[in-house]
Amino acid sequence: MTVSWLKPGTTLFRRALIGAAIVWGLGFVAAPNASADSITLNQIFCNCLPAGSNAGTVTLTQNGTDVTTDITLNAGLTFHQSNGLDAFGFNAPLGLTSADFTFTPGVPGWSLLFGPLHEDGAGTFRYGFACIAVPNGCEGSPTTFTFTIHGVTLADIETTEGGTSNVDLAANVANVGASGCTGMVGGGNGTSQSTPWGGFTGQSPCGTESTTTTGSATTPEPASLLLLGTGLAVAARRLKPGNRSRG
Repeated sequence: MTVSWLKPGTTLFRRALIGAAIVWGLGFVAAPNASADSITLNQIFCNCLPAGSNAGTVTLTQNGTDVTTDITLNAGLTFHQSNGLDAFGFNAPLGLTSADFTFTPGVPGWSLLFGPLHEDGAGTFRYGFACIAVPNGCEGSPTTFTFTIHGVTLADIETTEGGTSNVDLAANVANVGASGCTGMVGGGNGTSQSTPWGGFTGQSPCGTESTTTTGSATTPEPASLLLLGTGLAVAARRLKPGNRSRG
C-alpha cells in the first residue's frame, strides 16, 4: 500500500519536512549549552615551586544549572593536607549544603568542608575539601579531583567574594620528590601576593605562619645611667694630676 500524501514533491511531504526541521531546531534551543573556563594554578604562595611555574589547571564547566570543577596537578605534584591547610579551597554562594555537591575523588577519605577556611597566603574561602593526610601528601597520592555544584553559575565560582580570598581557588600541593616541600597555589581573579622568586611575603616557605621575631637593643633605665655617670666622674677625678695615690 502506498501512502500518497507523503510522496516526495507533494505539499504534505514538504510540510512534514519543515515540521521535522522545526522540532529538531527547537531541541537544540531547549538543550542547555555547555561552556567552560580554564584557570591556571600560577599564583604561588610558597617557595617550593620555581618562579614563573604553575601547579596545574582547573577547568570549570557549566552544564545547565550545574558547574563541574576538574583539578589536574602537574607531574611530580600531589594534593596535600597538613599544618591546618586543606587540599582545596574555593568560593561559592553562601547557604549551600552537602546536598548541593557531588564529588568523585578517585580515592577514599575526601570530605567537604564549610568555611570560613583560612588557606595561608591564598586567603579565606567559603568552602573546601580535605583528604586523609599522609606524610608529604594525601592518602593514595591523588593528582586529580572532580566535583560538581548544583544550582550555580561559573560567575558564582570565579570570584574572590569581596576580597576574603586573594584568588578564586587554591590547591594545597606537595612536591613528591622533595620531602616537606608543600604549600598553597592559587588561580583566577584577585591580585597575586607572590614575590618574584615564588615565596609569599610574610609567610614561611611551606605554608605555615612565620613566628620569627627580631631582637632589639635594650635601653638603660634612668637610675642605671645616673649610677654609671657618677662612677665615671669619680674615676676621672682620681686620675687628675696631684690626686693620684702614692705607692
